[in-house]
Amino acid sequence: MSKHTVTWQEVDKMNKTNDRKSKNKRVLLTIFVFLQMILMPASAGISTWGGPPTIGATTGNDDTVDGWEVASNATILDGWFDVNEAGGLSDGNGVGWVADLPNQNFTSSGVHSGTTGSHFEDLLSIAPNGSFGNVDTLDAITYNFEFGYSQSSPAIWDVGELTNVTGNVTGNSRILAHGEIPATPHSGFVSAGTKIGEPLPGGTDAWLQAPLFNVPNPVNQFSVSLMHWDHFAEGDGAWMEYSLDSGPWTWIEPLGGYLNSSNSSAPVPNGASVNSNGEFGIFGNTTASGWYQSFFGLDNISGISQATTIEFRLRVWTSTHSIGRPGIFIDDILVQNVGGSVGHWHHG
Repeated sequence: MSKHTVTWQEVDKMNKTNDRKSKNKRVLLTIFVFLQMILMPASAGISTWGGPPTIGATTGNDDTVDGWEVASNATILDGWFDVNEAGGLSDGNGVGWVADLPNQNFTSSGVHSGTTGSHFEDLLSIAPNGSFGNVDTLDAITYNFEFGYSQSSPAIWDVGELTNVTGNVTGNSRILAHGEIPATPHSGFVSAGTKIGEPLPGGTDAWLQAPLFNVPNPVNQFSVSLMHWDHFAEGDGAWMEYSLDSGPWTWIEPLGGYLNSSNSSAPVPNGASVNSNGEFGIFGNTTASGWYQSFFGLDNISGISQATTIEFRLRVWTSTHSIGRPGIFIDDILVQNVGGSVGHWHHG
């Protein structure tokens, strides 16, 4: 048996040969893959609608269906679908639809279901849902009291800009046939008033109530104030009332007292001070007063320190024989309490 001794030079030569072969294979494989990417024709497919031909609409619910099947390794480049209303053959009298003949499509006995024919002339459209605040035009804007305010029925209180009422302006007054009203709000853009632009009818006994307030603790210089303008017929007027913990409504007098007296036929409110003629104090100027402030102190009203809540309302009354004046306008209602000084540092 012959022996062959392999030297380290021969081993090194064999390793180099194997490395060259391996590199050549990798180069060939890379070239092959690259050529596949270049030469392989690109294929595109269209996945057609495979879902149901119609989908039943359920009010207030989402309807989900499977509509397309696409290969797991595919890339979606574009997609579209058309949605149409369910069609019907023309019957000529509102049962079906005849193009370009709107008068034949709806009769007086026809009924709209979620649609309207009046939103656009001679066109059928989906009826707008008013709860989403549709606005068709801004030519006419209606103001309302903020949340928490309420008034008696029938309503006599309005909120308005005052500047859009027809009448001649002289100084701060707007002259109307039935009296004088403010030319503008005392501040801001709107004020509240009785029948803005109209005379206050005779036989009125109504009120405007503010939101409920928590009685502060401690009560210290607790007050309510308001700016107002009044122009009433003789003996007609308005006054402030309060209620503690939803108890009885009670007449309250402003600082300095009311400047006018009620008609003797007016209903005397709870707590009112009545003179020998059966009259009590009211806001009842018989000529336009202009804007002025009235201030009501609340610290000393009976039961305030034990109460949890307090409410306020402005009550308006006119006699059945009233000639009809503008009434009263109010602005800048303010409820405030200075409170206590316990737990505070004072320095000067």
